[in-house]
Amino acid sequence: MKKVLIPVVLILGIAFVLWTMRQRSIGMNEPAETETEAEANAEEGTEPEEELDFSFAVHHKGASPDIIDFVNAILSQEEIGEALGEMEENWKMYLSRETLPKGRSFAVDKKEGYMRYDVLFPAEEDGTRYSGHTEFRVLDCSDPKKKLVTQNIVELRNGKPFEGQYSGLTFYLYDGDTERMEFEYASNLIDDSYRPEEALVAVH
Repeated sequence: MKKVLIPVVLILGIAFVLWTMRQRSIGMNEPAETETEAEANAEEGTEPEEELDFSFAVHHKGASPDIIDFVNAILSQEEIGEALGEMEENWKMYLSRETLPKGRSFAVDKKEGYMRYDVLFPAEEDGTRYSGHTEFRVLDCSDPKKKLVTQNIVELRNGKPFEGQYSGLTFYLYDGDTERMEFEYASNLIDDSYRPEEALVAVH
């Protein structure tokens, strides 16, 4: 029995040594991690990019902002468009109690949270008369710390509304905890899936 077992043990030992050497050889010949793979693995451990904050501050002197404070905040943005840009200059004159240009007027009701700016342009050569108005209104939300501010621009041709370049509704949501306001998508507020064809309005 011993004469049989000794050769078997030797054979198994040699086989194990050869197998170990082969495994080491395979490991040494494996391709190194490519640069692309390394970058991908590194990206997996990176932190997500910080979200940009598009909100803006609403400054006020009282316990809470009023319609004038909200309009001031909206008009203080760097890019407000041509329509509000024209209104901004006259708004400053109105607050300073200066005489406004002909065909321009403001109506402000702080108690109701409402402001309206009217514009009347000179008649065209063919007699067409263009006019329009911009309205801002402050609405309460279910959360008492929040306010919804609506901006409505209406363009008129001979006294009748038409869907012009600036016409439409824009919404802003104010948060009393942060005292900041930001643009709010209409899709988060209203259902625009149905709209009568004669309703000339765009929501932003």
